[in-house]
Amino acid sequence: SVLKENCGVKWYCFLIHNRNNGVPIPYNGLQFHIRFENSANHSQKELSNLLPDYCEMIRKVESKDVEKISGIDTTLLNEGDIREAWRIIGESCEWIVGMINAHKLEFDIPPQKMAKQIFQFLHYLANITQLRDWQTVTYKE
Repeated sequence: SVLKENCGVKWYCFLIHNRNNGVPIPYNGLQFHIRFENSANHSQKELSNLLPDYCEMIRKVESKDVEKISGIDTTLLNEGDIREAWRIIGESCEWIVGMINAHKLEFDIPPQKMAKQIFQFLHYLANITQLRDWQTVTYKE
């Protein structure tokens, strides 16, 4: 990814929040929250300059903020290590970015058509993992 190749980012992940479940923002839109490890030891000012103008804030993540991930039980992972969970989340984000970047962006694609295309790729992912039916699946103990 561009972040890894050009910006000195070791790994990254992202989420999309609204004003109620992310950092409080003064508007009702969505916010793109990216978390990354700065492998090039850029200063905070250098990092700000690497990011697009629409990025509004940077804050250093404290280690206590990455020791747990809501809903993830690290004892189920082979090594029981939170770093493995962050790696998996980061690779998922890279997959999403790669899927979007695989599309032609040099001409105008109607947003509804692009949304339908992305939804269809995610439909296949849900099918592969059976996530669409996970609440109705019963397991024999």
